[in-house]
Amino acid sequence: MRFPCSHCIASVVLVTLLSVTDLLAGEKLKALEDEFKALVDSSKNSIVTITSKFANEVQVEKESGILSFFKKETELREFRYVNVGTGIIYDRHGYIVTRSSIVLGAESNKVTFADSTEAVGRFVGYDPETGFAILRVDKENVVPARFTEVRSTSLGSWNFMIGNSLGVYPSIAFGVVNGIRDDGMLQLTIRLTPGNNGSPIINMAGEVIGLVVGHLNAPPAASAGASASAFGVATLAYPFNWVRRIADDIIEHGTVKKAWLGVVGSHEDPLPKISEIRSDSPAEKAGLIAGDVIVKFSYQKVKSIDQLMRMVEYSAPGETVPVEYLRGGRIMSTNVQLGTKSQEATRAQVIPFEQIRSTQAQTPSRAQPARGNVTNVHALLLQRVAQLETEIRQLKQQLEAR
Repeated sequence: MRFPCSHCIASVVLVTLLSVTDLLAGEKLKALEDEFKALVDSSKNSIVTITSKFANEVQVEKESGILSFFKKETELREFRYVNVGTGIIYDRHGYIVTRSSIVLGAESNKVTFADSTEAVGRFVGYDPETGFAILRVDKENVVPARFTEVRSTSLGSWNFMIGNSLGVYPSIAFGVVNGIRDDGMLQLTIRLTPGNNGSPIINMAGEVIGLVVGHLNAPPAASAGASASAFGVATLAYPFNWVRRIADDIIEHGTVKKAWLGVVGSHEDPLPKISEIRSDSPAEKAGLIAGDVIVKFSYQKVKSIDQLMRMVEYSAPGETVPVEYLRGGRIMSTNVQLGTKSQEATRAQVIPFEQIRSTQAQTPSRAQPARGNVTNVHALLLQRVAQLETEIRQLKQQLEAR
């Protein structure tokens, strides 16, 4: 009687083990897929589609008159368009957080829920600096999202985004946190498409960690030698602890109350160095002077002036915070009672590009002439052209009369 050789037995055992391993791996992947689908299904009930309609009158040029080559007349025409974006249910009272570039200046806002029901979204307010806006719907049994603080987020953590993608809802995008910027914003590998504006970033526990505000393109130097897609883009999201502060202020006060320190920093210096102290500011009262380098603010390390400004603004006005700073090679400390940033100062900040359209949408339908020498010269030229046109018309009539 012949027995199988040891090599044959080993081969059979190996093939069997590989088959079992493949089967277990497949089962694990299927279980992971099912868990992710369940996570998406439970999360999408807190995500809404926002459709905002706009109607504006715009000045359209038309050619007329004898000197139409030099002078153009305009007429008013109605211009209608629709913005589609994403929002997230903030609480059980029907408040919804979205982006002002979607809803600001709209004549109507329609909110569509995951179950395809619809409601009218009433505009509550917005923050011109960050571009977040609040709508409210009269609807019962809404499902608020679950939120978490950004400090529970770490580099490399998995996340996904639910929103619209080219008009398709719900659309899912998967990625990781590949950076936490000095200004506190989350940098993600998720790629954006039109309609994703205002979409939430959700972790693997089903908690919202941030809201999408835009993306960074590839650097010009890099994209010059290859397509931008070869280098990719990075999606940026505000961490939700910041968004919560903005939303709460808008809901309660109609505007965002931000703290004020009263320092000016140099963006050319990599360190958070103070170049100027505002008169009668909290910083001046606390003894800070130009040339001080802020090391810590409220026990947190400060890496740049941008980070310091963000930390100050999202502190509570009136709050007293400890500040450590470097002066003359020595580490010193003081306590600063923060003031309140004026609304005028907030409006004076640079508005992100994605808000420019919505800012224009709320301007009066009849464009107001700009002021300055260029406008005066232009007006004089138009006046002279009109005179020439009149003179030529009179000359034409005289010639026809002969």
